[in-house]
Amino acid sequence: MTIPPALEAKADEYIGHYPPDRKRSAVLPLLHLLQHEFRFISEEAVEWVAQKLGIAKIDV
Repeated sequence: MTIPPALEAKADEYIGHYPPDRKRSAVLPLLHLLQHEFRFISEEAVEWVAQKLGIAKIDV
């Protein structure tokens, strides 16, 4: 899955709204962002969110 640079920047902006120890709170905003861009949430999107937030896929 290739994430456009603008989407990556928007994701970083969303994550920046949360304290470092609460980054996982950005899960739903990031999933919404990806769904809006790609019209569905793929397995690769879940993996990307997990990697971006430093959490397990099961927590996404």
